This record gives sequence, structure tokens and C-alpha cells, in this order.
Amino acid sequence: MACSVEPDNQAASPITVSKHVHSIGTVRNDIEGSEHPDWSAQESDLVIDPRWTEALEGLEHLDRLVVLWWFHKREGEEVPFKVHPKKDPERPLTGLFATRAPIRPNLIAMTSVEVLDRHANVVRVRGLDAFNGSPILDLKPG
Repeated sequence: MACSVEPDNQAASPITVSKHVHSIGTVRNDIEGSEHPDWSAQESDLVIDPRWTEALEGLEHLDRLVVLWWFHKREGEEVPFKVHPKKDPERPLTGLFATRAPIRPNLIAMTSVEVLDRHANVVRVRGLDAFNGSPILDLKPG
């Protein structure tokens, strides 16, 4: 399966399903990667490609939304089989899949967020643990 997180700039209409992964938008916030904020309080804008605006109708009425996004700051890193949860060396090494460690075999992340508002193709959310510029892969009711 091929994977691309570049925006799909094809003007094809209707948009067809394929085996490829395409970004539908980008996270916009003030977190660049070295900070470790209180993610639960962090507000972000999900800036969705304007072609998908019609598909966003109704999101503003949801309390929760699941955001699938790409760990773009982790590309090229070696993936360990075991990690110390929360990077705490006092915790025993644990299998990667039993943790929420950000380095994964496939850099797909999933976060349940609170929906605050929507204006056209921008959805305002709280609780997204993604850095500014992270590609958005999909949105689902949470």
C-alpha cells in the first residue's frame, strides 16, 4: 500500500477512494514540537481543504470528534519494540503497542477531541495532541 501525506491537489470531482492515504487538511496551533503543553487544554484549528467543506456540515453539532493525523515530526526515526511509558525510566520497558508512544511503525495518530466551533472549512477543537502543521488524514464522530 502506498502512503502519501501530501495534499491531494487533483481537481477531480467526485473524489474517488483509493489505496493511497491523502491529507485532507492541516493542524494549525502554536505548538512547534519542543513544548509539552497541557494537551487537554490546547486549542487547535483543523484547516480542511476547501474541497471538503460540504463534508464538514454537521460537525459543529457534535460534542466529540476523532481526528486521525500523521506524526510528521517522527518520519525517519527508528521504531523500538519496547519503550518506557511516558519516557519515564522508572517505568518498566513495555511493548510499543501497549503504549501511546508517538513513534510507531505507521505514523498514524488518533485523538478524540472536543468540538468548539466550525466556520466554513475550519473546525476549532480542544485536546488535540498534534503539532502545528501536522497533516490531517480523516475525521469521524467521537
